[in-house]
Amino acid sequence: MQEIIENPLYNATLSGIIIYILIIISNRGDPVLGAILSSLPIGVFSLLAIKKQNNIQNFYIRSELITNLIIIIMWIVINYLIVKIDDINKVAIIGLSVWVILSLLFYKFAHLYLPK
Repeated sequence: MQEIIENPLYNATLSGIIIYILIIISNRGDPVLGAILSSLPIGVFSLLAIKKQNNIQNFYIRSELITNLIIIIMWIVINYLIVKIDDINKVAIIGLSVWVILSLLFYKFAHLYLPK
């Protein structure tokens, strides 16, 4: 069983199934439950498949903390813009752009601290 859990393909498939289920639930009229499912820490599943050697898991956990902060910032921006802008497509593009920019900055700075 542990080999299945540690398999990246299994983790990706499980994550995709969870996302598909949350979309179905949200579209059927329960967006709260859909949002709860979308907050499932899929990164925990990934943690099981990441190598334990060379402190890779430790760097992954620290990186997850920062990327979760980036996601929170993105959602704060989206929630603010929903009040100001009626076009949800424009709000989504701006939110995604915030995520991309902050993620690229984090990626650039994180590589300064990763062992070579």
